[in-house]
Amino acid sequence: MSGVWVHRVAACGGPAEVVRKAKAITADRVIVKARDGRGAYNAEHLEELADRCEEAGLPLWLWSWNYSTASSGDHDYCREQGEAIAEDVVETGASGVLLNLEAPFSWSKFHRWGALHESEYGGKTARKNAMHQRAKDLIRSVRSGIEDHVTLGISTFPIPSQHALPFQVFASEADIICPQVYFSGMGYKAKISKSIAQWQAMGAYSLRFSGPGWRGATKMRSMGNTVRVLQCSASPVDWWVLDRMEDRELDAASVFSKEAARCQMGS
Repeated sequence: MSGVWVHRVAACGGPAEVVRKAKAITADRVIVKARDGRGAYNAEHLEELADRCEEAGLPLWLWSWNYSTASSGDHDYCREQGEAIAEDVVETGASGVLLNLEAPFSWSKFHRWGALHESEYGGKTARKNAMHQRAKDLIRSVRSGIEDHVTLGISTFPIPSQHALPFQVFASEADIICPQVYFSGMGYKAKISKSIAQWQAMGAYSLRFSGPGWRGATKMRSMGNTVRVLQCSASPVDWWVLDRMEDRELDAASVFSKEAARCQMGS
């Protein structure tokens, strides 16, 4: 199984092209961006894309890029983000929702939002506690707004020990974790092994990896094959990002869609 991430529907050629390409590689889901914070994203295309996915029998998932803190210091900001994407799920009939939680939920000072978090929450312990609470506020507001059959997942960094984010909250609150493995860095084998081990230690047994769909077929095969060696021989892999995938990348993705199977740690 393979899925495809979509950042901008227009960059893929519109809803019809998104569905055509997804069907061509026998994708089992399309994951389209619907929110950036509270703001709508791809709003002009979502209804048509949802209709076309339904007609094609292709599960539609929505994803959002989320922030822990508004520049105004609005403490309802996370809850409002969650309510917004949950409303989108209901309106489109989406099968699942993925929250992309990265640096905006870090209590480290050394990133783009570090100064804002320090001014809003104070020292390291206070920032850490705040990030845990903000993550819970966001995830639980989504959960309360969607039906039980809708899957709630989190897309984030692959190796928790390398980042100061509330990963334990992610693991306990989400139905599935989708680690992003786009760059080989220490090597795909070491990175994916550590990812599986660390998420499993936190109780997150349902993992579905996202790979580098825009970086060429060779890197896609290397990453995807490593996942299947370490996780399951038919593990699904979702590819970032359809906007930038050419014919060679689509052909590579199709190889990972031929075997439809569920693995112990994949869904």
